[in-house]
Amino acid sequence: MSALGLLFRDVLRRDRARLACALLGVAAAAALLAWAVGLAATTTAQCKPLAETLGRPFDCWVATGRASAAAPKGSGMQSLTHGSPVKMVPRAVADAVKASPDVESVLATTVFRCRLDWRPEGRPLQGSGVGGGIAPVRDFPECPYPDGLAAGRWPRADAPEPEFAISPRAFGEDGLRDAPPVGTKVPVVTPTGRVEATICGYLAETIRPVGGFPTMFASDTLADAAALAETGGLCNLMLIRLKPFRSPDALAETVRTVSPDDDAATLVTRQGLLRQLRSDATNNLLFQLPLLVALACVATLCMIVNALCVGLEQNRVRYARLRALGMTSRQLMALVSREACFLAGVGGVVGFGVGVGALAAFVRANPLAFPDGLALGWVTPVAVAALLALSAGLALCVPLRRAARLGPCELRVRPEAWRVAHPIWRGGLALLCLAPIVLTVLPFTPNPWLRSAWFLVALPLAVFGLMAFTRPLMALCEWVLARPFGAVLRLRPELLRGVLTRSADRNARMALTLTAGLGAFFAIHIWGASLTDPFIPSRDLPPAIVSFLPNGVSQTCADALVKNLPVRPFFAEQYRLSDADFTAIGERAGRLPKQNNILLVGTAGETGVTVTEMFARQCRIGIGDTFSIQRRDAAGTVHALSLTVTAIVRCNWHLVTARAGLRARNGAPFGTLGPVFVGLDVAKAWDPEQAARVRFLWLDALPPAQDTAALYSAGDLLELRLQRAAEADPEPWRGRGFGPGANAAVPNAVLHLRDEISEGTLAHSSELLGELARIPLWSLLILSFGFVSLLAANVRAMAGELRTLHAIGMTRGQLGRFLLAQALLLCVVAAVLSLLLGLSIGWGFTGWTLAWMPFGGLPTVLVLPWARLAEGLAVLLAATLVVTPLPIAFLVRALLRR
Repeated sequence: MSALGLLFRDVLRRDRARLACALLGVAAAAALLAWAVGLAATTTAQCKPLAETLGRPFDCWVATGRASAAAPKGSGMQSLTHGSPVKMVPRAVADAVKASPDVESVLATTVFRCRLDWRPEGRPLQGSGVGGGIAPVRDFPECPYPDGLAAGRWPRADAPEPEFAISPRAFGEDGLRDAPPVGTKVPVVTPTGRVEATICGYLAETIRPVGGFPTMFASDTLADAAALAETGGLCNLMLIRLKPFRSPDALAETVRTVSPDDDAATLVTRQGLLRQLRSDATNNLLFQLPLLVALACVATLCMIVNALCVGLEQNRVRYARLRALGMTSRQLMALVSREACFLAGVGGVVGFGVGVGALAAFVRANPLAFPDGLALGWVTPVAVAALLALSAGLALCVPLRRAARLGPCELRVRPEAWRVAHPIWRGGLALLCLAPIVLTVLPFTPNPWLRSAWFLVALPLAVFGLMAFTRPLMALCEWVLARPFGAVLRLRPELLRGVLTRSADRNARMALTLTAGLGAFFAIHIWGASLTDPFIPSRDLPPAIVSFLPNGVSQTCADALVKNLPVRPFFAEQYRLSDADFTAIGERAGRLPKQNNILLVGTAGETGVTVTEMFARQCRIGIGDTFSIQRRDAAGTVHALSLTVTAIVRCNWHLVTARAGLRARNGAPFGTLGPVFVGLDVAKAWDPEQAARVRFLWLDALPPAQDTAALYSAGDLLELRLQRAAEADPEPWRGRGFGPGANAAVPNAVLHLRDEISEGTLAHSSELLGELARIPLWSLLILSFGFVSLLAANVRAMAGELRTLHAIGMTRGQLGRFLLAQALLLCVVAAVLSLLLGLSIGWGFTGWTLAWMPFGGLPTVLVLPWARLAEGLAVLLAATLVVTPLPIAFLVRALLRR
């Protein structure tokens, strides 16, 4: 064995504690890395078998729009509001498909979008709710999917009462465990109205229909109520089975040739479905995978840098002697490199095994999500090895530089000074480096690409500023906290002054290492809270909104409700801006908005035209400015209305208008520039056709209640009263497609509480942020193992002084508390640095995100979620108190035994 090999073996024997701590940290980071990359590979590998099973037993299908595997968006299904355009497959395309020699059979049907007013806890579900595509069972004598039914029976077309079979996946990922039992009556909101229907069966949980395929199969009474018979003999979905050994390519070319435009009809094949599935899987993985990989690599880099630098400092005199005896700097650098390869190799192998084992257990516990099982492929081990090698290579930059500078002159041991001067102006200059990233939130340019370039330049400058501020901060913490920490730990304050700055490099590295994990946690929560705040409904909005969707109640019924209840009818409809005004807005703002419509809200008592700050900020509109909206009537005539802004208010309107169904009705897009409030008489005179039915009520005051549960109970009673009033409407809606189903024209009355929407928004935001923020917390726990090697190095550096203190009366307990004080002071430094990092990056990333969001004009509000920040600090303190006591006891015992 070479001399270098013998020396490396001696290092392994002498520095077991330091290397074991580093190996544990690297293994944990490698396990996190293996989990992230392996989960990505396994998820992607499920796409091919899933594409082969989706849509069985059909080989291809023709749909209007773009059918996908993810959601029924763009699949041509009619929305919940009567009057929305229904996209049908052109008759020429349908005839060409049926006449194709490659086709064995064609099943043509019409799929409409409907929603179930299902309330598992007595409250309306927020978000999209439970629903799917509904098709008449007369087109499907039996279940079209091979796995059939999991419970109940197939609905009968001639059933006297409305009934339907549905996929249990509509109620949640747990399938039948989340779904109500067979025989439950559930209100079904169809494009024409509300129908009380019975669930007679559930499809098998293994069935995952393609987006646009029916997930509900209705009897004739329910299908007629949904106006499925009023299609003029056309369909919007053609399920095709090809003859044996026939390819769908020729049929796809026929559809493209016959179809009048690209969106009129599309032939979807399994190859196209596979591409869509892989694209969706990639987009889902991009949510967490980059953060997981980045934090795992940072944790690996920090652990290796700390371990190698501490090793060089511990063995400084020993290596200096070897250099004096003839060892070259290249050989010392080779020794350090071998140590880094050992840590990355052994830690990577152990961590990879642990991560893959945990992933395998997770995959086995979720067979529905991973039907093909664990599939790592060659990408996972190669990617993990490459990322670990990259991290180890980057980690070698600092230790190799120090090893190259270590020479025989280091034999002259110089005692470290207790105090190191850190001028205040140096810390101030370091903090100035954080200014550019904070300025990202300013509206200096409407171009998101320029803002992104600014952010990429400001981010490394902010990191450099934090690194430069670390040493002045350590000196400040020693000066401020020496007395209180000394009083708590029963130590003299003089002992704690200089305890960090004495070995500033070593302690600064540890503080920055902890900051990498805790700072990311803080940044995620500050970014999320600042982005969520503009979406929390404003207190200026009404306490509740009542919606009568899809087709509203008559004016007579609304007048009776106004007399008996504290409600006011209001008007809400989306209209396009005139082309000239839209172009002018783009010229003033620097770019065209993504939406070209406003939500006109007519309320009683409004005398002018009031717009929101978001609308005014995005469109560069002020008081006194004028803009025009337009609409087209049934005869095709274009009408215009000129509006002059009289007031601007701050109002967070997004989620209230979405949950209450004020937007995306009558074929209007979901996005809008914002609400514009006008008088109710103005709105009615502008669009009398839409104003003929009252779809929304403005609740002035909530029923008196002692607590939230009582409020919900009172709200349920009020909602029941409103529903009965809608059912007793003397002038029910009777439009095209009204069928003989029970209560077919009765709207669905829903009470939308403003505070309930706020709570749901905060809960959903916390859930999403919790998934992201959990990752840096794991990395923080990994990085906290660095305390062991840090304390060992500090004890070795101060061994003589600590023995002297013990000789003149310092007890073992006081020595242990002295070392614990070092760790706690480092926690304080890391906490302050993490808060600065979280504020700068979280706030700057907020400005960058707002620049790319489809909602223009959102305010840049800095929100500090103190409860979440306190959780991160508690995790840091708990990790310190768990990791440090045993190493401190061992180090003190070993020190005094020598």
